[in-house]
Amino acid sequence: MGEVLHLAHDDPLLIVGEFHVNPGSLAIYDSNGLCLLSIHMTVSYPENSKFSKLKLVKPVIVGTGRSELNLKLADALASSLSLQRTNDTSDPRYAMVYDDGGMIDFIDSGNLLFKLKVKSLKLDFSE
Repeated sequence: MGEVLHLAHDDPLLIVGEFHVNPGSLAIYDSNGLCLLSIHMTVSYPENSKFSKLKLVKPVIVGTGRSELNLKLADALASSLSLQRTNDTSDPRYAMVYDDGGMIDFIDSGNLLFKLKVKSLKLDFSE
């Protein structure tokens, strides 16, 4: 893990795990190797998915829904990935929206790129 953290150059490190050859988990680590957020999920893609130039624009995190967990997850994603957190869903560059149904939508300029269905998550870690 130390070698991989070194390659991250003190930035947050996102590790994607697989489950039956598909993405199945996300883990975000800080520069000391502390896990900040862990999500087990399934991924789905729309039939007409399109190419996105998201790498050219820094995304923002949008938390929607009524549950406190949604807000905590949006805050945790924004904090651990060093991204801006907003409630403004009209921003054309927003990239991640977490709702009451446990779905995280990745959106670029109004186009759905893919969805993550959150099966479980852990937000509170201690050293």
